[in-house]
Amino acid sequence: MVSWGTRKHQSTDTSTAQAEFVAMHNALKEITFVKAFYTHILDVNVPAIIMEDNSAALNVALGTETQFSRFLLTKYFAIRKAVMDSELIVKKVSTEDQLADIMTKALDRSKFEVIRDFLLQSLEMITNPN
Repeated sequence: MVSWGTRKHQSTDTSTAQAEFVAMHNALKEITFVKAFYTHILDVNVPAIIMEDNSAALNVALGTETQFSRFLLTKYFAIRKAVMDSELIVKKVSTEDQLADIMTKALDRSKFEVIRDFLLQSLEMITNPN
């Protein structure tokens, strides 16, 4: 399942790593709701996966970054707890392979078409498995 949303940040972030980590925190809130729904309706309880292209934010989530993390509010560390409790998997994805960019950035035509075609092909495989 893919969930996507956009809204203005409530705070001013001082780095892209902080912005990405805050975005992961917001994604975790959405994931918590969706997982509860799946568990209740489908009796399925598997870890969610967040694909992150920012190494500093990824390292904070995994608990391997300490210098940057001192600037973050404690509430954002729910990400680290979810990772440690195996409720969430945070994986590194290269910037070139980040599919979310189609919804968050102005892409050149070729990059847009590659991501669009991949997403449409994936959707086709899900809706018509034969």
